[in-house]
Amino acid sequence: MNRKLLKALILLGSLFSLEGQAAQAKKYIVAFPKQNFFPQYEVSERIQRGLLVDIIEKFSKDQNIEFILKSYPIKRYVQLSKEGKVDFIFPDNPQWVSKSNKQNIIFSNTVTKSTGVFFSNAIVKRDEIKTIATIRGYTVPFFQKEISHKEIKKYEIDTGRSLVNFIAKGRAQIGYFHEDIINRQIRENSLSNIVFAHHLPKKEYSYHLSSIHHKSIIQKFNNWLSKNREWIKQRKSYLDNKLSLKK
Repeated sequence: MNRKLLKALILLGSLFSLEGQAAQAKKYIVAFPKQNFFPQYEVSERIQRGLLVDIIEKFSKDQNIEFILKSYPIKRYVQLSKEGKVDFIFPDNPQWVSKSNKQNIIFSNTVTKSTGVFFSNAIVKRDEIKTIATIRGYTVPFFQKEISHKEIKKYEIDTGRSLVNFIAKGRAQIGYFHEDIINRQIRENSLSNIVFAHHLPKKEYSYHLSSIHHKSIIQKFNNWLSKNREWIKQRKSYLDNKLSLKK
């Protein structure tokens, strides 16, 4: 073989090898809300735990894809995603996205579901409710009309712990948020006077992994989900039963 041709082939092979290594070495940023919503998730500089964290970590290990988990205020990570500075958002839901933005986002299949519930420190009839509290930035289903007409006052609280304490002290008649997160706060703070308002409706939310830029990885994730449903179910059950567990 011509020596020049051989050198060219070796150089070309080296370039392909380096390109492959660079592709394998890419690290993808997954943005989580900047909140302690364990057992669903808690992502900070010191702690990474919860069901959604476990799911991403297992997917990462099984598929040899490296993810960096970071937490941001919701409005910030949405903007960072548009700018290409965040690769994935978790959890996400098509219903949380405006129509103008939805067409650009790729959503995974449903990863898991969560139930929103009402809770209080005393039984309150629906037509007696004048004050409701929830986490800042979240809407309260079934009462939006009354809230928008100012027939019911809505309080927005910064953290899950502050929310349950707010209700325990009677500063609002009822609270609304995810059942597993509230359960954890009730147990950890020994709030025996908090009860779930079973006479009021519940709302189920589906959680998805989303991305503007990485359709192929979302497809891989969907395939991985279909093979790991039982593991996710068992892991969720384990965390729900060990609400104070630290990883």
